[in-house]
Amino acid sequence: MPIYHEIVDNKFIIIRGEGLVTGSDIVETNALLYSQPEYRNVAGFQLWDLTALTNLKMTDQDHMEAAKQDKDALSSHPNIAVAIAGTADQVYEISMLYASHAPDGVITMAFRSRAIAETWILEQIERE
Repeated sequence: MPIYHEIVDNKFIIIRGEGLVTGSDIVETNALLYSQPEYRNVAGFQLWDLTALTNLKMTDQDHMEAAKQDKDALSSHPNIAVAIAGTADQVYEISMLYASHAPDGVITMAFRSRAIAETWILEQIERE
């Protein structure tokens, strides 16, 4: 699975995808973020950096599963903010589709720039 995690200043987590990433990769990573103790303090603020992807294969079912994971996580993370950065048209379009499935209580935005996505997630943290 070409997905890597990095906690930034103990405030948020960056999830980077490279090459080909599938919906299963995304769902598996999302499950890890919400279940592992080391991510407890940062899982509510996520920057998904998909700018290095060559392809993202995600079905509507994958989108719904990821949205369900986010919805279930609202009990322990009442303010979830997810920034998705993707430069390729396909990645950006799929990110927008995921954003449309996000449950109430989860703020999701798609960006074509990682820098702008990071600025946005930091603004969400400050509001918290």
